[in-house]
Amino acid sequence: RLPNRNASASVRWVLSLAHADLHEVHEEHRVPAIPAWQRAFGSLDLPQVLDPSKWPAEGFQQRSQEVLSLFHLLEPNATEDESRAFAHGSGKDSLELQLQGEALSSLQWRYLEVITKHDCQDHPLPDINGDKGENGLALPLLIGLAVAALLLLAGCIGFCCWRGRRARRDRRAREAASALLSSAHSSNASLRAAGEACRGPSYVGDGKSGAGSLQCSINGQTSSAQQV
Repeated sequence: RLPNRNASASVRWVLSLAHADLHEVHEEHRVPAIPAWQRAFGSLDLPQVLDPSKWPAEGFQQRSQEVLSLFHLLEPNATEDESRAFAHGSGKDSLELQLQGEALSSLQWRYLEVITKHDCQDHPLPDINGDKGENGLALPLLIGLAVAALLLLAGCIGFCCWRGRRARRDRRAREAASALLSSAHSSNASLRAAGEACRGPSYVGDGKSGAGSLQCSINGQTSSAQQV
């Protein structure tokens, strides 16, 4: 069974609604956008309604005539192929009734498309902003926010670059200071070694005049000082 079909709906019910709508138009001079009988026709379960096996044996002719009357309501919107199924009047047997049912089914789908489109346009759109103002953020405000975000991003990038350069500069300064201290330590060590070497000089004299010389060997070289 197709969705949105009324199992209890009948062709006779649709015809009665059409008669009531026609009377209302004549009395009140008001034509509804979608008459009630058209909505009823859209809800018909045609395969079930037009199944002759479910009709009483003596009521075939009456039911077939009701189907023809229903088509007369729909005829202004029928195509030539759909009208051809009813060219010989009401169905005389199950085969003719089946062809008429196919024509009515085609018409029903077109009516349902119109009804669905009308209902979608007629109902207001749901509130998706929680009853807030209709207007959103103004364009100048959006532009200002975008510019502020870009400036903030640029500031963060600049700060990170400055921190990186400063860290590299401090590291180079520490490395230079460490190298200077190491060089100074090496120089002090050399001086201490030279002093230790000169603390025990050898005295060389001639044994006669009492004159002699002090000799100090530094780095494999001998230096001498004349002593009287």
